[in-house]
Amino acid sequence: MPRSQGNDGSRPPVSGSPRPAVAGTTRPVARPSSPGQSNPANPRTYPAAPQSGSPEGAPSGPRGPQAPRPRRKKSPFRWVRRVLLLILVLLVVWPTYLYFLVSGNLDRVPALSEMAETPGVTYLVAGSDARSPDGIPDDGTEGERTDSMMLIHKADNGQAVVVSLPRDTDVEVPGHGHQKLNAAYAFGGAPLLVSTVEDLTGLKIDHFVLVHMGGVERIVDAVGGVELCYDADVHDPKSELNWQKGCHLADGKTALAFARMRYSDPRGDIGRQDRQRQVIAAVVKNASSASTILNPIATRDLALAASQALSVDESTSPFALGKLALAYRAANKNEMLGTPPIADLNYRNGHGAAVLLSPAKAGKFFEDLKNGTLQKEQLNQFTNGD
Repeated sequence: MPRSQGNDGSRPPVSGSPRPAVAGTTRPVARPSSPGQSNPANPRTYPAAPQSGSPEGAPSGPRGPQAPRPRRKKSPFRWVRRVLLLILVLLVVWPTYLYFLVSGNLDRVPALSEMAETPGVTYLVAGSDARSPDGIPDDGTEGERTDSMMLIHKADNGQAVVVSLPRDTDVEVPGHGHQKLNAAYAFGGAPLLVSTVEDLTGLKIDHFVLVHMGGVERIVDAVGGVELCYDADVHDPKSELNWQKGCHLADGKTALAFARMRYSDPRGDIGRQDRQRQVIAAVVKNASSASTILNPIATRDLALAASQALSVDESTSPFALGKLALAYRAANKNEMLGTPPIADLNYRNGHGAAVLLSPAKAGKFFEDLKNGTLQKEQLNQFTNGD
């Protein structure tokens, strides 16, 4: 049956259907406010629309269930970057810091001469016996002399040799006539000592290193002590060495006394030189060990102690000191350490008992040293006056 129409011919509105807008008028459309709230213009409430990805009707917002976020995969290059950074610190930053630490603490002294260059690289290492409260005990000795002198020579062919020059060696000191070798330092300091040694050996001194013996104690303590051996009981008041026969781990104070003792040694200065070389070899061994190199605190303490104990010529850098240590270690490994040939340990030439180097063999000894052809048998020879 057809629906009834109004007077204007239009159909009556169907219940529940929106009424059409009257032409020429604007009717605001009520829009829902925020989910779950009523619109004042329209009392109806509208349920919140389900969020994308959530099942219809499920609660939304911070309390509702959320899909787990995908975990970001760790980049394998992150560990590579960390390793590279560590390598950079170990190989560049830390060595650079140590270099400037040592360089900044080294005492610089004039020492080198104008002598022409000779083959290889030659170091002159001298030990100062100046008495001081923090080092060598005051035994009444005045002034400063060199308790020990060593040549460390690295030949062009790679041969490394350590030669101990007896402090009482009879030499011609320029401007002072015949004297004991250690008097050269007392007369003219490092420059005169260098010139005297060059005249004696025919070798150009490329680097001069003066070790303040009081600093030996701090260096030894920085490497955790050193193992030293001496086959006799010793009670020496002058050096303050108290030693029981055998090998012992020595701290800095004991190592210094061990290196200085000579009056209780039947070989006198020759025996003392042996012990000095033993102390240096033990320090170099411990300083180059993994336990020291991989310990930043130990490395820093050693660098600081060593640099504060040394005076060097103006051309000697921390790199040169490192090469010196390597040359010493190589010589010790090959047992190329000792004295030049000696003719007389009680030579008299107007300045007390002196050491006379062999007139017949000393010249060839130093020539072979310079050329890298020295044989082990040429070290520590006693020629009985020849």
